[in-house]
Amino acid sequence: MIKHFAHSAVGGIGSKIITLICFIALGRLLSPHDFGIFAIVAIFSDFASIFVEFGTGAAIVYYKNADHVFHSTALWINVIVGLLFSLLLFISSELIAAYFNSSEVIIVAKAISVLFILNGLSVTPIAILQKKKLFDKISKIEILSTSFGFLIAIIIAVCGGGVWSLAFNVLCASALRTYLAFKYTNWSPNIILDKKSFFIIWDYSKFIIFSKTFNYFTKNADKFIIGKYFGPSPLGAYKYGFTIASMPMQFLNTVANRVFFADYAEKINDKAYIKNIHLKSVRLVSFITFPMMIGLSIVSDVLILALLGDKWNQMALYLSYLSISFLLGTVAILNQPLYLSFGKTKLQFKVTVFCRFNVLLCVVVGAYFGEIIGLLYGLIIARIINFYPSFYFAGKLVDLSIMDYLKNFYRILFCSLCMAVVVYFIKSVKLLDFSNIIVSIILVLSGIIFYSFFSFIFQSNNCREFISIFNSSLNRK
Repeated sequence: MIKHFAHSAVGGIGSKIITLICFIALGRLLSPHDFGIFAIVAIFSDFASIFVEFGTGAAIVYYKNADHVFHSTALWINVIVGLLFSLLLFISSELIAAYFNSSEVIIVAKAISVLFILNGLSVTPIAILQKKKLFDKISKIEILSTSFGFLIAIIIAVCGGGVWSLAFNVLCASALRTYLAFKYTNWSPNIILDKKSFFIIWDYSKFIIFSKTFNYFTKNADKFIIGKYFGPSPLGAYKYGFTIASMPMQFLNTVANRVFFADYAEKINDKAYIKNIHLKSVRLVSFITFPMMIGLSIVSDVLILALLGDKWNQMALYLSYLSISFLLGTVAILNQPLYLSFGKTKLQFKVTVFCRFNVLLCVVVGAYFGEIIGLLYGLIIARIINFYPSFYFAGKLVDLSIMDYLKNFYRILFCSLCMAVVVYFIKSVKLLDFSNIIVSIILVLSGIIFYSFFSFIFQSNNCREFISIFNSSLNRK
């Protein structure tokens, strides 16, 4: 299990580090307006991706007896749906541009439309690798495709391509990901659409699709509001900050869930094992992400000025709030494999509807009374409200209570808050005439040192466990 997580983590962490470095480079080369135009297109491409994937990847991993016919049917479902949404986005690009009052969106949306066909082709071979637990191959695919996409993007940005650098980033990365997925799987589909396989996939994945669809509309309400009423530049700053703040959660979604889902589905009859691994994963993830997210909220203004310059000042403010809003989300994402492995996709859908409705309500009310800052407060309040249902229903599947979760990470949260107080005090002291880069380094190092100090005093067991897991991962590579 640790070996699989380590292999998957290499790809996940590697691709996220590459993404962050290249985002910083693109942030210096492009403007918030460029990111805003692409963010408008991304709102709709993200929606299409829900249907293009169709839940086939999860179904392939879940069903132990899935054969070549099943796999081929899954692939052609993805391709057909991808083709339909490619045509839909191409045709509706002018309507999207009219809604957001931006003619630049039209040509970018039409170019991006081909992305759905490419993404549809890669779902099945990636799922096959996941089911076989070939996470080292998936890691290679992630790192190589991410690197290639950003290399093309930076070249185009340097040549003055503007928003096109962002468009070609996702297109080139997706094309290479699809090619490598088939290469490493060494699998080719038959031209077949089996009726029985289709309904098996649909029966399992329908609530995943419903859940993701509802989640999409509520999750993107903030971007709709900002893009429509405040324009591309504020949206670009917000989306950029959102991307950075959500990176830990995205990493966990693509790495931890991939590993835990495959492992849980294989050992579905051993509830005690799943419960133990789930608690350990929550503890490990919170040990890393809690201080990271809280620390980022404290130092975001200095850090963004150092890395991106004054033109991203607005994003620094948004990032501070967004980091806090994603704090519990980094742990809650680990509940998803429980729903999937126990086949409780309908329950997951119900919980998602309830939680996302709270987010939608808080975001709309917050934006009405306080514009973008009010919207950000709404996100934080919604996350706090959703803590109970998010953990209560998932925990019941393995006999865990809310108190079990709280006992599992309350010391970690306490040490993270202590660290934040010290870092905030250091930040408030005038550090002579040091540059923003030097101040950022001082603050980040202070956070690491003081979090380690408080951890060894108040949560020595967690420290020993983390060090043990880290050493085991290195020894198994």
